[in-house]
Amino acid sequence: MNTLLFALFACGEKEEDTGVNTDDTAVEETETEQDELAYIGTYTDAFGGEQIIAADTWTSGSFLFHISQYSNDEGFVIAQNDSEARSQYCDDWSLEAYTQEDCETGGGTWIDLADKWSRFDIFSDADGGLHYCQIAFDADTEEDALAVSADASDLAAGCNGFGWSEIREKFTYTGTYTDNFGGSHTVNAFKWDSGSLLFHVSQYNNEEGWLIAQNDSEKRSQYCDDWSLEAYTQEDCETGGGTWIDQANKWSRFDIFSDADGGLHYCQIAFDADTEEDALAVSADASDLAAGCNGFGWSQLLTE
Repeated sequence: MNTLLFALFACGEKEEDTGVNTDDTAVEETETEQDELAYIGTYTDAFGGEQIIAADTWTSGSFLFHISQYSNDEGFVIAQNDSEARSQYCDDWSLEAYTQEDCETGGGTWIDLADKWSRFDIFSDADGGLHYCQIAFDADTEEDALAVSADASDLAAGCNGFGWSEIREKFTYTGTYTDNFGGSHTVNAFKWDSGSLLFHVSQYNNEEGWLIAQNDSEKRSQYCDDWSLEAYTQEDCETGGGTWIDQANKWSRFDIFSDADGGLHYCQIAFDADTEEDALAVSADASDLAAGCNGFGWSQLLTE
């Protein structure tokens, strides 16, 4: 810059005052902005709990944590526990006590983790599944929380002796419903619990509105085809003239459709497929809610 100015003055040119200090040739180094936290999203854990990870907070059910730092490469988040009641709880969950008085009256111990520090480690397995471990939850300082880490090579017991928690992107239709026949349905990214029947989710598509699940291996996938008998054992069913149906370990597909008025409908279009691929290969006809579920009508899902 100085060489250029010298040349201009030498030619008799008058440099216009731009207000820029041309004597200062130092170049300021610009700090590289950290990439956005890679795990932002709303998830469901294997216990049905909700984990909401934002740019500056981690909300775990009723608990709130304020993120101070993170590393996408190393897969960890450091956060300070909230200072209010959302970091206080009763150690005896069976008491359903939400105040210190109720907890201690019931014989529990009131835990106060307000303003303590937590560390969450996050790991993606070979199949792309996400797991997390809150390896620190009551550290006195941010540095103390940063100093510990979970063992991602042992998802079964590498979280301070406990298993890591699997988390999945929240299924759009997560919720508790009643169908138009009075049946109950609890649906999330891990299970479809339909009263006496249980299905374990393997995959789903929020955009296309379907869910693939393996039927439970126990009697919750076995039933009598004649519901009027109210028979819950094979003996009672067959004695009453019914046929005992065993769909344990088979595969199911549930299609879900939201109509123009926002009403939800579902069709269990596959219920006894031999493989996951077989269940994935079929689909219901959402353009015909009256008969597009293998010749039957789709069922309504009503929010409880």
